[in-house]
Amino acid sequence: MGLNLLGDEESFIRNFLDTWLSGGVKPNGLNEMARTENDSWYPVKSSTCPTCPNDYTQKKYDVFISFSGEDVRRGFLSHLVEAFSQKKIVVFVDDSIHKGDELSEALLAAIEASFISLVVFSENYASSNWCLLELEKIVECRKKYGQIVMPVFYNLNPSDVRHQNGSYGDAFAKHGRKYNFTTIQTWRSALSKSANLSGFHSSKFRDDAELVKKMVKCVLMRLNHVHQLEVKYINFVLKDHDYSVDAGLERLKDKGLISISQENVVSMHDIIQETAWQIARIEDPRSQSRLFDPDDIYEVLAYDKGNEAIRSIIINLFRLDQLHLNPQVFAKMSNLHFLNFYTAWSLNVVLKEQWGLYLPQGLEYLPNELRYFGWTHYPLESLPSKFSAENLVELHLPYSRVKQLWHKVPDLVNLKVLILHSSAHIRELPDFSKASNLEVIDLRSCVGLTSVHPSVFSLKKLEKLELDGCSSLTSLRSNTRLDSLRYLSLRLCMNLADFSVISKNMTRLNLQLTSIKQLPSSIGSQSKLEKLSLSYTYLENLPASVKNLRGLRHLDVRYCRKLKSLPELPPSLEILDARQCVSLETVTFPSIAQQWKENKKKVAFWNCLKLDEHSLTAIETNAQINMVKFALQHLSASGDAEGTYVYPGSQVPEWLMYKTAHDDYVTIVPKSHSGFIFCFIVPELPFGDSVLKLKISTGGEGEGDSMNVYLVRPQHGIRSDHVYLLYNQACSRFLINRAKNQQTLKIKVTVESLQLTSEFKLVQLRGFGVSTINNFLQTDASIPKEHHEFYPGTVWNR
Repeated sequence: MGLNLLGDEESFIRNFLDTWLSGGVKPNGLNEMARTENDSWYPVKSSTCPTCPNDYTQKKYDVFISFSGEDVRRGFLSHLVEAFSQKKIVVFVDDSIHKGDELSEALLAAIEASFISLVVFSENYASSNWCLLELEKIVECRKKYGQIVMPVFYNLNPSDVRHQNGSYGDAFAKHGRKYNFTTIQTWRSALSKSANLSGFHSSKFRDDAELVKKMVKCVLMRLNHVHQLEVKYINFVLKDHDYSVDAGLERLKDKGLISISQENVVSMHDIIQETAWQIARIEDPRSQSRLFDPDDIYEVLAYDKGNEAIRSIIINLFRLDQLHLNPQVFAKMSNLHFLNFYTAWSLNVVLKEQWGLYLPQGLEYLPNELRYFGWTHYPLESLPSKFSAENLVELHLPYSRVKQLWHKVPDLVNLKVLILHSSAHIRELPDFSKASNLEVIDLRSCVGLTSVHPSVFSLKKLEKLELDGCSSLTSLRSNTRLDSLRYLSLRLCMNLADFSVISKNMTRLNLQLTSIKQLPSSIGSQSKLEKLSLSYTYLENLPASVKNLRGLRHLDVRYCRKLKSLPELPPSLEILDARQCVSLETVTFPSIAQQWKENKKKVAFWNCLKLDEHSLTAIETNAQINMVKFALQHLSASGDAEGTYVYPGSQVPEWLMYKTAHDDYVTIVPKSHSGFIFCFIVPELPFGDSVLKLKISTGGEGEGDSMNVYLVRPQHGIRSDHVYLLYNQACSRFLINRAKNQQTLKIKVTVESLQLTSEFKLVQLRGFGVSTINNFLQTDASIPKEHHEFYPGTVWNR
């Protein structure tokens, strides 16, 4: 079969193949891309290295099954494997008993070598670190290669997996003492992501036989679809090539060959990209335009065999033997558009004893046709002076030895992305006045950077500026108000004391772990700001203008130990984290009527023990309003919403109908089936883990007579009694079911705190209270009528 389409014509096929052969679907060979409303492009994961063809694993299995042996091995699993075998579906099932904390290379390779991963979530799945390690790898393969992941919820509520409740919560409480925070969060994320995928619920089938039959049918359909993609793609290459990139993407989406997420990120199944590589290999080696094989690239670079036919070079430097290049190594590659020397380690990468590209005599030439130039650990202090860079769209030089990018700044009119993170030697940025299309600047961990050139703040299209860990930076200030900047992060700029940057379209601003003492008064003009991170700073107060941040949803002022007051905050705020603000004295709220317009769902004033009486009274009122409103908005029969509000105090608020200061239970009269708001008076606790285990039971000793809820507490200790208010949708559902046909309902509560020994220790509560939502609606005249719409009308007809 001839593939003449891979010649020199500038058709959609060449453009689209260029993007695949450069590591993914992206115009001009860019990293993972997103499309904006005006059809421009910007990278959403620019620091991620594109995947090289040699990093792909040949598929040996149709299905990999991840499971907990003690739950399913002898019953459900054996029937499933037998059914797959009858349909000639090749399955990998690991039958060995594992110990230790690392997966074998063979098992990791088996996951990578499978088209589909079936994850059987059962009662004890999360108790096995081995299962969680498997799941972590499976989620990685789904993200990296587009692997199909199909969850099976076997005799288990999916919400327990999604939110790590029940046995999954117990398991993580134990894992928390053995594994670090990053590992725990990775596993939690993997569970949540997997549980949100479409899958199989055993409770919806009459028996295991029906479930197995449905699973086999679905797997067969998915496998057939995957194997048809290659044929469809080849047909597309041969027939449908008269399109622009944008039109072509839409056509491929219509054909089911790619998907485009809500964030406009384009992705494909790995078999499609593998096919593209195979098509590229058909080219005549003497005029090969795309180099990705380590041997081919070594031959070209070491023996000066570059030519005008070469359009793209991409190689994981870990796969390449160490090379000392001559200054004219790229001189014959005048049509080179895409050049990416990156580093990425994986199990199937054999790390060379000596690797890296070196330029002992410097570099005199780079092709002016370059659109993408990436070189991790770039060994020189600057780019070649003769490199015009006029066509350059992305420049990636992380971990470089660059001190000054250019001695004379070229015309950078096409540059959109500049990545220099972890380049410790760079002291200052060049003048970017001519880089009018620059959208992303990443300077994270450029520890030598002392200033940001003022021209950066004149860029009309700059959307993202990352300066995390620039520890030599002392000031960041702009006298002009920006329009385009959406994301600005200065986290861990420990010496930054002077800050004043305002952007009309800012959505996230991170000043965590800086030395700032005040914010600009004009910060309130950023009406689109959604998250403001100010933790571990030296702020003493916030400007009154913060109440004008109409889009603010998350305010983080944790460990602001000098913060003395909080002004009125905008009603849009959902999360306020003020834990360990040990100097906080006053908190200001708007009128009661305005507070009913608020939307807080998580508020924490842990260890804010200097709050004055007036503020504590106001906080109690604000807590009541927001907890009741949150509960009213989440009374539906489904869902797992949770609202919490914590502040210093020793008594259950009067507004809760049922309360006790001596017993561990209350008896209520459930006049109607509605949600339940709880209050616990948590006593002083020493340093320990960050988990409180709350067990709510209704008197019986059976399995269905209790449920566990896991709450967060300060790991550094609780220094006094605190009021902990909670509305948990799953808990309310449990109590509603228990209250059916009951005249009274006894609700018992016990709380345990996880210790450093990995054991739970009973906590003696100082008080406990509970109210049903209808109690408030029937007795509290302050609740505005417009909020009654969240509650079933039958209550009002009684």
